[in-house]
Amino acid sequence: MHAAFQVRRAVRLGVPCCVLVRSPLDAVASTLVMDRERVSDDACYLSYIRFHRRVAPVLDHLVVCRFEEVVDDPSVVVERLNGRFGTSFATEPVTREEEDSMLAAIRRRRPKRVGLPEFLAAVPSEEKEARKDQLRARLAGNPLLREAEAAYRAVAGAGRP
Repeated sequence: MHAAFQVRRAVRLGVPCCVLVRSPLDAVASTLVMDRERVSDDACYLSYIRFHRRVAPVLDHLVVCRFEEVVDDPSVVVERLNGRFGTSFATEPVTREEEDSMLAAIRRRRPKRVGLPEFLAAVPSEEKEARKDQLRARLAGNPLLREAEAAYRAVAGAGRP
């Protein structure tokens, strides 16, 4: 989960900052899977809404990237930071082989090292996607979804190049 305090502090200190945003249905489903549903749907939605509302007033002082953009091309973060703040952060392209190797290493190490189920690794998996699909069906009926979608649009719209 993100903390709006960190974003607002970066803005206050003049530190280049990027906020990664994801649609509420996907973000909340993912959070519930990773947290093994120990938090209620409403609590996840309210946290999501609160974050976006607290970040919205400082949008003119940061960069916003949508989750899908970053998954497709992580260099978008560096490009936007450099464009907005006049920085010269560098990015190196990652080959498909390097990406596959990194994902495999994460799958192997993280969950097993701490005794957690493999689907809790921070990489895509069929089991995780199936769990998220089940949750999305339930989450779509939550009355807080509309409010979360409005909060998302207010922030994600700032990320359009």
